[in-house]
Amino acid sequence: MLMSDQEFEQKYGQAYQEQLKIAQYYLSNPVKLQEDILNKRKLKESKGLTFPEPHQFTYRSMRYRAFVENPNRLKNYILAENEVYSERMAFLPYIIDIEPNSRCNFRCIMCQVSDWERGRRARDMKLEEFKDLIDKNSQLIEVKLQGMGEPLLHKDFIDMIEYASERNIWVRTVVNGSLLHVRNHVERLIDSGVGEIQSSVDGANKEVFEA
Repeated sequence: MLMSDQEFEQKYGQAYQEQLKIAQYYLSNPVKLQEDILNKRKLKESKGLTFPEPHQFTYRSMRYRAFVENPNRLKNYILAENEVYSERMAFLPYIIDIEPNSRCNFRCIMCQVSDWERGRRARDMKLEEFKDLIDKNSQLIEVKLQGMGEPLLHKDFIDMIEYASERNIWVRTVVNGSLLHVRNHVERLIDSGVGEIQSSVDGANKEVFEA
């Protein structure tokens, strides 16, 4: 945490204790968490505010575990949500994007990957580099593990998901869907602890999609 403990306690001590108690309460009372999620969903629907979102019970449970397991995560989160951006950095990012690889097995006409030499802009990230990045950023709560490339081409992609999710970091990713059936990807992804998987569909018919 970049702010001193004394300053944090003065400004956010009460908020920290309240949010920590909420996290502990819902982890001890999963039924109450389900009820809260259901009530909020009904309220949104009554206002016509429906939109795609991650599975809320899994999402919130993981976040609460992250806060209880590592209180500095919660402190950094509170700072990030309340401190104004300035020349003095008071917090670290709690959500980051990581591109494990830039290569792709598609050559889509609208994508910059298609214009790169040999269809990539850099070498694949090594698993040990990923682990080192995660270990040095213990404040992380969420990671988007995908950039311009198709992540399922990376031999250690699912191992990366497992490493992050085991540390209560919510992992989201985007795949083109073409490699889900190979090397037990579907089964391994289901067991990996991944939070969200989105799939790109860039055409409404066969001809447009294949272009």
